[in-house]
Amino acid sequence: MKKFDMKNIFQKKEQNTNSQLVRFTPVNFKEAKSISNELIDGNVVYINVKNISAQEAARLLDFVSGVLYSINGKAKRVSSEAYLLAPNDELLNRFTNETN
Repeated sequence: MKKFDMKNIFQKKEQNTNSQLVRFTPVNFKEAKSISNELIDGNVVYINVKNISAQEAARLLDFVSGVLYSINGKAKRVSSEAYLLAPNDELLNRFTNETN
């Protein structure tokens, strides 16, 4: 059985210096894939879950948290309904400072 090192798979994405801030206000769980793809592509994601039920918001955040874990990403809650997600600490800190 061949083993894969997930850090090497996503290493190129984490080194993206042209990361953008992508904003989502999801209305259902189906948007979890688009959010995840932005993170995998090396972008920082701002999610506001105000337009989604609490149950679906929890489900979406659980899914995206799994993606963050797999790419060694980080998350920060910025309000009761908003989260900032990044593929690494450096980007999270940079975009946190820019949004304050």
